[in-house]
Amino acid sequence: MDWLFVISNITGGLSVLLYLLSDLQSDDKKLDLYYTYGNIAFVLHLVSQSEYWLACPIIVAIIRNYLFRNSSSPQLRITFLLIYIGILFTTLMSSPSIHNVIPACVSIIMTIAFAYTSRHALTALIAFCSFLWIYIGIEISSFYIIASEIIGLCFLSYRSYKQTITSNN
Repeated sequence: MDWLFVISNITGGLSVLLYLLSDLQSDDKKLDLYYTYGNIAFVLHLVSQSEYWLACPIIVAIIRNYLFRNSSSPQLRITFLLIYIGILFTTLMSSPSIHNVIPACVSIIMTIAFAYTSRHALTALIAFCSFLWIYIGIEISSFYIIASEIIGLCFLSYRSYKQTITSNN
């Protein structure tokens, strides 16, 4: 039995469940917490598939989300934006494939989303990033990425609906 295949499937499935649980949260802090847990499982999934370029920005995202939970100072926000811009340029210069560049772009967008937006704007930016991840999932033939993002888009629509109902009451 190929243990990497088993680990890849377990962590891929776990990341899907955690991301979907994240998308169902109407509270932004709970969304961020489950999203971070999903990132941990997702990094294990990517590393088990030897997708190190894709895993790098996600590892930094785990650290970013943890630090943002305790402090969202302007210096911290800018620091992570600069880290992701550095990862983006490094990936652009070193990677032979465009799909390896997209996670750095997504990470820049998500850093802005978690640092400067909430509610509908946060949901819209997450949805936009989901479309980018669907492209990556297709490129690397990852059923878990594709399934997670498509179902996640449905859940994000529900989240937006719940937020609209709550703000109208």
